[in-house]
Amino acid sequence: MCPSPDRPLASLRPPPAAAASLYAGVVRHARLRPVGHRFSYRVVSLLIDLDRLNEADRQSPLFSVIQFPANPAGEPSSGRRKTPSDQGFSGEVVSGIPKGSSGNGMRRFNLWGFSEADHGPGDGSPLRPWIDDLLIASGTPVPARVLLLCYPRVLGLVFDPLSVFYCYAASGQLGAIIYAVRNTFGERHAYVCPVRPGQASPAEIRQSADKRFFVSPFNDLDQRYQFRMRPPGDDVSVRILQTDDHGPLFAATFLGRHRPLDTATLLRTFLAMPLMTAKVLAGIYWQALRLWLKGVPLRLSSRPSPPPPPASLDGTFLPLRSLPHRDRNDRA
Repeated sequence: MCPSPDRPLASLRPPPAAAASLYAGVVRHARLRPVGHRFSYRVVSLLIDLDRLNEADRQSPLFSVIQFPANPAGEPSSGRRKTPSDQGFSGEVVSGIPKGSSGNGMRRFNLWGFSEADHGPGDGSPLRPWIDDLLIASGTPVPARVLLLCYPRVLGLVFDPLSVFYCYAASGQLGAIIYAVRNTFGERHAYVCPVRPGQASPAEIRQSADKRFFVSPFNDLDQRYQFRMRPPGDDVSVRILQTDDHGPLFAATFLGRHRPLDTATLLRTFLAMPLMTAKVLAGIYWQALRLWLKGVPLRLSSRPSPPPPPASLDGTFLPLRSLPHRDRNDRA
């Protein structure tokens, strides 16, 4: 069916113009088998433009950005991705401000914040070249704009089970979505999903990926994700259905409404949910305990050791290489 002329495809939906915005909403989880189990909680997500981090850092005195330069002053452009020891950064972040971090943000404590170290490879390297690496390895054009939907730091702490990178071409069309998953063992994996013909309707974008990364101790690896996405605009939605050979197993949804990232909104939101990070992390363990008490068996043996490569496309692991930071003019 062709879309109505006044209802463009979801892949053409214009995102917010600001360098950073908020989406206030509700997360809902529903386990369908072997026992029913549902819960929900309020959250606020951050949408941030990876090419405008300096601008985002100036939007409010209550919000700080910690970023890592692709090529610090005086360092040759070797194209080698920086390692944790290069950055003076050590340890997995759950997340506090990494010691010895460089870039703006000046390691200052704040009510709200964002750090590149909380996402992507997690080694303190800048996120934008990492995104370019993933898309080049998948045969997808390097985007002109990348927006990240994630949880912000609250009082310097964050735990983000899922981060979503929206990759836009210069035309404004959404060319790819990267679903970056993190488990409670500190491991990360990115599912690269180019937006292919037929996936976008006026209402949403539908994609899928074979599961290649251990997340829950109650789920096997031999499963598949079905994604239904409404890209950021006045609202945003992220719907994930996890299936196996017997059908739907688990569903997770986030529905959020756009809010400006300004001092008044940040203060009101903090007073409404000052312990959001603790609620997210504690909720994972509390709901796991409830499932175990309901008799759902643990499947820890399905966790591979060492963990798998950090990214996949259509079920195939991607070979990644470190690339020098590109100028915006080199992007699609």
